[in-house]
Amino acid sequence: MLADGPDRLALTRAQSTLASSARAIIVATSAGAAVLFAIAVPAGAFFSALDAGRHSPDGRDALAALPSALSAFAPGLIGFGMAALLTRALYVQGRPAVAGGLVALGWFIAALVPLLVLHPGAGPRNTLLLLGLASSFGMSVAAIGLFVAVRRVWGAEAFRGFGRTAVVALGAGLFSAIVGRTLAGALHPGGLVGGAVVAVLAAILVVALCAFWIWIGDRQAARLALAKLPWRPR
Repeated sequence: MLADGPDRLALTRAQSTLASSARAIIVATSAGAAVLFAIAVPAGAFFSALDAGRHSPDGRDALAALPSALSAFAPGLIGFGMAALLTRALYVQGRPAVAGGLVALGWFIAALVPLLVLHPGAGPRNTLLLLGLASSFGMSVAAIGLFVAVRRVWGAEAFRGFGRTAVVALGAGLFSAIVGRTLAGALHPGGLVGGAVVAVLAAILVVALCAFWIWIGDRQAARLALAKLPWRPR
């Protein structure tokens, strides 16, 4: 039993706070992952022009793999963000071992998969891509495990409205990421200035599209996310 008698009101308030925070974080991290995916190509062009290693064969291969690597890391932002919140929710309920174990499992997967799969001649492209995919998979596993554990400890009310928000945010992020990536590729970014300008344009488009679709699909979640912005008045 989580609470009884006079503690019930405090529990209800805490569940409401956790639910609103989870909804705001899934909105913010979905948008963040979409931005990272969308700007992967211009970011690669920017760092290819900036990095001194571009003159060596290995450096060129690594820089050429940067867009794919960033794309692979992008989904992991969602799991990482959710894990950051949910571990704290378990700490509050006196479950640090569960929280730490699940996060450790995620990082263990992220480290073990490349160790098992990669071989000495894998090359920079395959190495960076697999590191990104393994990281995203590990963080997703950790977040899902933490979600189950938190729901069991805190109760279903701690995720009231989260299902709808997650569907809307993930859908908006996926759509926005594809549109932003298409725009960035069509503009053929090159060099420091070109890469930076295209990255900024793609990021603005993605954020605007995400905000629009989330506002249409789940206006309450959009307001919750806006309320968490640091410059908003309290």
